[in-house]
Amino acid sequence: MFVQRGVGALAAAMALLLMVAGCAVTMDGVAMPDLDATESVLALDPGHHPTTPKPPLGAAGPEGHLVEARRMAEALTQPFQVDPDLGTGGAISRGDGVIEDAVAVENVFPAPLPAGADHNFVAGFAVLRDNKGVQEKSLHNALLRFATPEDAAAAAEDMAGRVRGSVTFFEMDTSFAAWPVAIPRYPESKGIAFELYSSQGVLALTTRGPFILGQSTLSIDGWEAAAELVADTLDKQIPMLDGFTPTPVDQLAELPLDPDGVLARTLPLPPEIDPGVSVGTYGPHGYLTYSADPVRDQELFEETGVTVIAKSGATVYQARDGAAAENLLDEFAERARNELGFRDSDGVVGLPEAVCFTRERTSATRRNQHYCLATADRYLMQILAANPYAARQMLAAQYLMLTAE
Repeated sequence: MFVQRGVGALAAAMALLLMVAGCAVTMDGVAMPDLDATESVLALDPGHHPTTPKPPLGAAGPEGHLVEARRMAEALTQPFQVDPDLGTGGAISRGDGVIEDAVAVENVFPAPLPAGADHNFVAGFAVLRDNKGVQEKSLHNALLRFATPEDAAAAAEDMAGRVRGSVTFFEMDTSFAAWPVAIPRYPESKGIAFELYSSQGVLALTTRGPFILGQSTLSIDGWEAAAELVADTLDKQIPMLDGFTPTPVDQLAELPLDPDGVLARTLPLPPEIDPGVSVGTYGPHGYLTYSADPVRDQELFEETGVTVIAKSGATVYQARDGAAAENLLDEFAERARNELGFRDSDGVVGLPEAVCFTRERTSATRRNQHYCLATADRYLMQILAANPYAARQMLAAQYLMLTAE
């Protein structure tokens, strides 16, 4: 249940607060804190950002395959679950997240493999990690969903069969020698070895029902180590996938776009920004794909009972209760201060519990970053923007949207 706190009701509540100094008021079951009149929610400045939730989003319709991809994220083995060294390295890349169509398979596998994925492709999801950025080893793990098991088998055969001595990664001009290789413990897998500069790599395709389980690995310890990393991934991925129930293709359009109602209350991206395919709701496991520290976040999400994360113009986490949401805020704020190079900056007028930070631009970020956090009942709101005023206004708008009646 969302926090029921409309602006009109707030005005009446604030009048009562001014009459009863030092007392808190409970409205619609939600305790309202004592606030100075100049620091009340009425002082929030959302700027031009929307503050009204969208109507219920209903069925996914033509976006059903994207909702299915985000469902699949909950069944995708994270690299750190295979190898603890693969937990923190690697920036979010175009190879992470939703794979919307057969063409987008090129974000995971080198040419010419992706051209063979066009066999009634439904959707996919992938995650890429290396070991702390030094690239001594890396794992790109993907689930590719097809309409039928026969389609998946045909796609795997087609993809692997297109490799005739070389592969080319993304938009690189250089081709690299490639040849068939066996995958330990998985003789049915289609393995391809390659050499990428000083690292040895292995690609693998393994069919299971309507899915292709795909991996691309690198290791400076040779092809045997890269192939063993594939096998270790399959040891984890197969039982995890077996616990997932795919949505029948003819029912994809009926999937709810916003099953928990959180996305409708999450600040949208500005209209000039393409939302892409990552906008939507995620479970706590699938969202680890976008985490800078998935090992710690997995533990944090379990401790705070996070069940839903909505990703759009803001990120909204639904935790177990208000205390859990505060714990999330404290943890993220501590990381910002002590680990990520942010310094404290001015907060948000009208939202005294909010915290904001600033980080000067670096060679990686290329511009200043402004980061704000606040809670509303069981929800944590998270904003990242290039402009400090925009960050504060966006957080104000997100609070009003989340707490509107």
